[in-house]
Amino acid sequence: MNTQTSFPTSVEHNKKVVMEFYERMFIARDLNVADTLISENYIQHNNVFIPPLRTGFKKYFTQYFKTFPDTGATIKRICGEGEYVFLYADHWAANRLYRVQYKVIDIYRVQNGVLTEHWDTIEGIGFFSKLLYLLKSLLRL
Repeated sequence: MNTQTSFPTSVEHNKKVVMEFYERMFIARDLNVADTLISENYIQHNNVFIPPLRTGFKKYFTQYFKTFPDTGATIKRICGEGEYVFLYADHWAANRLYRVQYKVIDIYRVQNGVLTEHWDTIEGIGFFSKLLYLLKSLLRL
């Protein structure tokens, strides 16, 4: 078995990949990070909102950033095990009409220095955020 790879595969490296992705994507709103840190064949396991593949991710967040011109996130915790990185963060998004807040637990699988799979759970904070999330989920069905 060949154990040599061209990419570091340590848990610490994988956590750094996820941190860089999260900071650039959700804090700096740099959608170009998807081109370098998300696999073309990215698997979005919770596809209630986000379509599969890198192209689906970019399509969704292009519209998301238009809908919510003011967004942000605060990373609260990050840990990893092997190829998997678990991240807990608070998010918020606002436009002229309203602001929503939610807590997110993201799980990423990192292979060869890029995100290849993603799972999440999202909880709205406050009645309005919970109601909007529920309505959006129902409309997607």
